[in-house]
Amino acid sequence: MVQKIIRPVFSATDLKCDGSAFDHLFKDGVSEDQFVAVREARGRKLAAPQLLLPSIQVNIRAGKLPPANRNGVHYLKIPVRLSA
Repeated sequence: MVQKIIRPVFSATDLKCDGSAFDHLFKDGVSEDQFVAVREARGRKLAAPQLLLPSIQVNIRAGKLPPANRNGVHYLKIPVRLSA
């Protein structure tokens, strides 16, 4: 005989987390302007995510891969600009 397990259902609004445990800028006394300045400064130091261009290529195609080549393989092609 199979028993049905009943579990409580939680939604995101049930969680008591406002992000403060994960981000030191979510605290009293930090203005929105200060928060934005720190996050933008941090963002300028970070490199672009490795899968950014391939994900944009797939998203532009509404989640579909480019057409397959003659060998049946779908390739994501990223343009490269070489400076002289």
